[in-house]
Amino acid sequence: MIDLKIKLEKEIILKAHEHENLRNDCKDYLSKAGKNYDKFTMVSHDTFIGYITEWAIKNYIQKCGKDKEIEVTSWDDDYDIAKIKAIIKSNSVETKDIDYVQKYFYDEYDLKLFSPKNTILIDIKTALTDKEPNNHWDFMYPVVQAQKPGKDYMVLTYYVTMTKNNPEDFKKITLIGYISEETIRSCKIIKKGEKTRHGTISQIDNYETELALHYRDIKELIEMF
Repeated sequence: MIDLKIKLEKEIILKAHEHENLRNDCKDYLSKAGKNYDKFTMVSHDTFIGYITEWAIKNYIQKCGKDKEIEVTSWDDDYDIAKIKAIIKSNSVETKDIDYVQKYFYDEYDLKLFSPKNTILIDIKTALTDKEPNNHWDFMYPVVQAQKPGKDYMVLTYYVTMTKNNPEDFKKITLIGYISEETIRSCKIIKKGEKTRHGTISQIDNYETELALHYRDIKELIEMF
């Protein structure tokens, strides 16, 4: 468990909001085209904190993996964002345009780590909290996401705020560690409608991952290169 005490500059906050708006626009566009298959109910801050966490983890891995010649790119780096914005603005009904936005929106991974020796695709999961993360916590990972191909590991982080549900009242990002997709699929499934250990009702089928048991130091991931 590593605390990343970064400072949120105005520039990164603006970029996060821009990314949030773009994702919402993509979803609206795909809904009109009958291509919105998003099965998750996301709260308003999910895309915002996800963008910031991805940026922080990307910088952290690049710094730690500098001696190993590790390069890190995001899913967005493989797409022409200006083209996507133009397609949405024009409300294009061209199949090729709809397919392009759809492929971008349903991202297969968040970050790609690569060097002359190896390539690793990771999914980053981020939860918002105003509490101090600890190893007694668990994290629910959607079964449907674990079944999707295209990624090797999941990296878990907590976006810690000073006040509840206010992502701009930022304190730190706590990097828990990484877990393989294979390990996730071996965890206990909490079915939709079943109670979790905390007494809440699971809204979808989730794998119950435990922080102390299942997550490993991300530096071990870097050592794979």
